[in-house]
Amino acid sequence: LSTLKNLPARVADLPKTVDDYCKAAQNPKDNTDNPSSGGGSSSKSVGKYTYDPNNDNPSQVKPDKVTSLTDISGHWAYESIADLFGRGVISGDENKKFYPDNNITRAEFCKMTAIVSGKTSASDTAASFSDVDRGAWYYSYVMAAAENGLINGYEDGSFRPDNNISRQEMAVIISRMIHAENIAVEDGNSISFTDIADVNDYARDAVMELSGMGIISGDGGSFRPNDNLTKAEASTVLYKSRKYAERMKNSAVSDNNSTGTTEDKIVK
Repeated sequence: LSTLKNLPARVADLPKTVDDYCKAAQNPKDNTDNPSSGGGSSSKSVGKYTYDPNNDNPSQVKPDKVTSLTDISGHWAYESIADLFGRGVISGDENKKFYPDNNITRAEFCKMTAIVSGKTSASDTAASFSDVDRGAWYYSYVMAAAENGLINGYEDGSFRPDNNISRQEMAVIISRMIHAENIAVEDGNSISFTDIADVNDYARDAVMELSGMGIISGDGGSFRPNDNLTKAEASTVLYKSRKYAERMKNSAVSDNNSTGTTEDKIVK
């Protein structure tokens, strides 16, 4: 929880959609070796680049080095964690640790997804959950995700924010996020997971879809749908989702240039 509480206060300054991340990532901004220490700046060092929530283009960082997180060096998910850290989606705790192998809760993943998708606030008429208090730190993110169709909650009207999120629950949310952005779904070669029969019916299409897009790859041929999602895995699927959106955007632009049409081929 502490890892996600220290996100930038000015959420409005973050890129508004997955597509905005793709555009900003094309020209990373070289800032300075040291973040400003005066004038109330809340910038954070990312290698020799600086993330500053007061910057109009905070995603214009090149997160090739993360010096302020002390527990991710050599981790298999380093690149994904570095990318999201550089974009202000995640941060470390007071000890500058991220704890990448810890499980992530439904509320924490909802917040990360909300920031990446740009859906961080909801209307006053948004549907509520019986266990999501208006004063909770995650309230606006959960409500926004619900209003935009990323989450539904449980039949009893609860969301269970403090429960760990499972891998198959993650797949459903990521699939909905991609569809909500009107990003074309590539018909790739879906992985024949050895435990696909263990995936619940509500999540099976999402799992197969994401595997075809290269966003999930499983573990030794299995997907482990009911296992808890770790913070490293959460960072990886969100990073891969952004990269997938970027690739599809570039592909559509290339097609438009070659055919001379202005048709938006990202929209299905």
